[in-house]
Amino acid sequence: MLAFAFGLLAEAIGLHIILGAYVAGLFFEDKVAHPNLVRIVKDRAYGIAYSFLGPIFFISLGFSITFDISASTVGFIALLTITVIVGQIISAGGMALRMGMPPREALTVGVGMCGRAEIAFILASLALAQGAIGQSTFTTLIFTCFLLNLFTPMALKGCAVLLQGKAAHQVDATRGVVQIDKFDEPLVEERYQGQLLHKLPDLSGAVVIYGFGPEVASLMSELDSRDIPTVVIEEDEIVARRLHARGEKVVHASLAEGDLDLQPLTEARALVANGDDEYNALFALSARELGFKGPIVALIDNPNRRAPLQLAGATTAFTPSHVLAASVAVRASARIGPRITGVQPLGNLLEVVEIRIHDKSPFAQKTLAESGILSDTGVHVVGQWVDDALHSAPSVDQLLRPGMILVVAGSPDSIKRLSEIVRPITREGRIVIAGYGDVGIKLVEMLKDADEEVCVIDNTEQSGVDLVGDILDTGILERADLATARVVVLACENDSATLLAATVVRDYAPDLPIIACVALEDNIARIQQAGADFALSVSQVSGQLLAHHILGEMVSQQAHIKLVKRVAGSLIGRHPLDSGIREQTQCTIVAVERAGEVIMDISPSLVLAEGDDIYICGTIDGLNRFYEAFPI
Repeated sequence: MLAFAFGLLAEAIGLHIILGAYVAGLFFEDKVAHPNLVRIVKDRAYGIAYSFLGPIFFISLGFSITFDISASTVGFIALLTITVIVGQIISAGGMALRMGMPPREALTVGVGMCGRAEIAFILASLALAQGAIGQSTFTTLIFTCFLLNLFTPMALKGCAVLLQGKAAHQVDATRGVVQIDKFDEPLVEERYQGQLLHKLPDLSGAVVIYGFGPEVASLMSELDSRDIPTVVIEEDEIVARRLHARGEKVVHASLAEGDLDLQPLTEARALVANGDDEYNALFALSARELGFKGPIVALIDNPNRRAPLQLAGATTAFTPSHVLAASVAVRASARIGPRITGVQPLGNLLEVVEIRIHDKSPFAQKTLAESGILSDTGVHVVGQWVDDALHSAPSVDQLLRPGMILVVAGSPDSIKRLSEIVRPITREGRIVIAGYGDVGIKLVEMLKDADEEVCVIDNTEQSGVDLVGDILDTGILERADLATARVVVLACENDSATLLAATVVRDYAPDLPIIACVALEDNIARIQQAGADFALSVSQVSGQLLAHHILGEMVSQQAHIKLVKRVAGSLIGRHPLDSGIREQTQCTIVAVERAGEVIMDISPSLVLAEGDDIYICGTIDGLNRFYEAFPI
């Protein structure tokens, strides 16, 4: 009735009835209407639409088709079909390629857009009924749509062969970039309906996860690599079928309805609650009442519910979006997460900056030795960012490629000489946050607590937003003075938006550091390829915390480069930079203290003497190698 009512309303205001019916259909999605209502409406409408109304419509189309067509018309149908296929692949596939998808996946997107659905048939029949087209033209369009609908599934089957092992599984299209799944299994969901478990199996030594999502995807991969069994309790039937199709052991059941016997939980190794907060509490409480003694980790939406969850039986509870915000804050602000720890004894004598190697950089495509960074400026390269983590400095023969970010240390004069050659990443200025959702709000709170200047951009006008607009709008970027910002953090609503925003921001400000908050770990490489320098996913950070609580492994998001002071010891009589320290340990001597004077600019004639102290910079592992190779 609602579809008919909206259709009549559309016709009354001068639109076609189909537009009103389409709008009515939008109200019957899980995110708009209650899931039970959606299920009931689909059950009632499915049989009527596909068994009665649909066949009548297509039979009526058949009566309007004429088979009295010439050879030239057949040729035109073939030409039109090929034109549509090529046009869709170039347009849709080209845009997918522009957004950072690999060529094979981009081709699959273009092929998938070639199919014509019911709307195309309806529009053609309307045009015929209104006299806009003749019967021969109508026949041409219908045959073209028919050929396109034959081509698309067969071509997608071929694309599946190209994507074999190349494409990532789609976890949740509303939470990240839509990823292409393999088509080596039938696309009929009912195939898996009878195979879904509805009761818990033997859980001896298994980790049980209540509620699947990006927050637990990384943990599941880690457990699988260690041959630790995992069982997922999932209430959403579509998600449960998708997990089952991927080979995961999943139980489709509802806690609220009480139709699942939870007694087997007592044999599990650990429990992870990743549903709504109230159901997480029910899950934890039920497990404790049955006698489960192991760890229960709850992932909650509202941090104020941490204490109630622990009262219900959870060992610990945390909010994944806030953990991601904290990890990003450490990377965005040197006040929160200093790049090098232990520099206090040198005071203002030592400066630490980062330089980004871009395409036009004088250091690009040269080895560290060929770049002359040390010989020309006196600055020491002490670290580099690799895969969003701080690592040891590159070796002297390592090629400096565009996109690398080097951490360098030296005296103020040497840093000044460096700045005359390249522009270091500034440590001052505003931090621009694009997106003011859960991650953005917590990130802004942390940065302001550290007295950082923050500019927030969001599409919605609300308290805390400085600029209302689209991050893809260059006018908004100009108003935010993005070119002079210290860093931009992309905290967009989903990975697709983040991918496009990274592309636009990188094109607008080639040297600006970009940090991206990502939902799915599989999308990190794609977003970095689009222009982001650093990308952290909620799956990564929550997975690390979950692994810590379940497997007992310590994880940290902090920088791992330190500066330590040591006596010269066994290095006496040698030049600090010819000592072999860097080659053996990947550590660097950045200063020498002699008779109370700190020497930052180490001259070629300097030789370490008795009583000298050296300042060594390196990672924790590098410093441990130094202690073993050069004992006092």
